[in-house]
Amino acid sequence: MVVVTVIVVIVVVIVLVVVVIVVASVVAALALAVVVVVIAVAAAVVLLLLLVVVVIILVAARSKTWVCGRSVPGIVGLNPARDMDVCLLSVLFVVR
Repeated sequence: MVVVTVIVVIVVVIVLVVVVIVVASVVAALALAVVVVVIAVAAAVVLLLLLVVVVIILVAARSKTWVCGRSVPGIVGLNPARDMDVCLLSVLFVVR
């Protein structure tokens, strides 16, 4: 009878250890999956921000002819640069 009890206790302990290992593996896998998703979302946000910066630079370069040019001689009092090149540098964020 004692031998059977010892065998049952050993089997129960082995089963409990296996269950703990399986649960720990599942939790670790889920945690890893969450970390991978967070990293992927962060990378997507960074790439989107880079795309926005590139678009702003391209739009600013394209519209440079509209905001850059020679000073108007008639407004010398307002523009001490006189006939030097004058550029208006600004970034406009428009939400439509």
